[in-house]
Order: sequence, then C-alpha cells, then structure tokens
Amino acid sequence: MNPNPHYSALPLIVQEFIDGIVHKMGYRKSVRQEVHQELTAHFSDALRDCTDPTHRQQRAESLLADFGDAALAEQGRSWLETQLTPLVMPVVVSAVTISFTHWT
Repeated sequence: MNPNPHYSALPLIVQEFIDGIVHKMGYRKSVRQEVHQELTAHFSDALRDCTDPTHRQQRAESLLADFGDAALAEQGRSWLETQLTPLVMPVVVSAVTISFTHWT
C-alpha cells in the first residue's frame, strides 16, 4: 500500500488502475514512482470536488473510461520502442505527447 494520503483517498478502482499501469512498466523504480505520483495527482485533482461516495465512484469510472485502455497504450509504446532508434524515440514521444495534449 502506498503511504501517500492522496492515493489512499482514491476509490479502489482507481488505485488498482494506477497500480496496474505502474506494475506493467519496465522502467527504473524512480520512473515508476514518478508515474505513480503523476497519476495519483491527476485522479486526485479530478475527484477533488466529489464528496458523495456514489458520485465519486461514478466519476472515477468515467475518468478511467476516458483515460483509455492501458494495455493498448502499452502495446503501442512497446512497438514504438522496438521500431525507433534510441536517438529518435524521445523526439517522437514528445511530439505524440504534445499532440495528444493539444487535442484533449
């Protein structure tokens, strides 16, 4: 269990989602911890105004549906890593991240 109070306050379905993504990552521990913190902050911010437990659970399910399929995202990331050289990869990942940020 994560000692972060924001993480502990999240609905169980969100905690399982975050843990699943972090567990599937093959990066260094420090990178996994950073991703864990970022996802926790993202979901905590989105659920901050929900005080009713039922509404909070529904909002969490909606957020997870909007977040996308973690397995599909991992498959795409894995394919990109194998297809691109290490020098090109950071540029492509940055471009994709910026384009997704722009459209969402």
